[in-house]
Amino acid sequence: MSNEHGTSCLERPMSNVGTIDRIVRAIAGLALIIIPFLAAWPIVAVVISVALGLVLVTTAAISFCPIYAALGISSKGARHLAGR
Repeated sequence: MSNEHGTSCLERPMSNVGTIDRIVRAIAGLALIIIPFLAAWPIVAVVISVALGLVLVTTAAISFCPIYAALGISSKGARHLAGR
């Protein structure tokens, strides 16, 4: 399936989350998913925490953050430019 630009509609968006950012997001996301079940949090707090954790884990897994894209920022480093 192609769009009007001749590219696949199923292509992943451009990556805008760097390695360190991905690691931090994954750890924080997993913590937000697990900790509410280990502590006696109210159900509303559990739902909010798990939802936020899932968002963080998902953005870490796909290396793309829609908020970063909307703001035009990226946490990916430009290592190839460091030598110039």
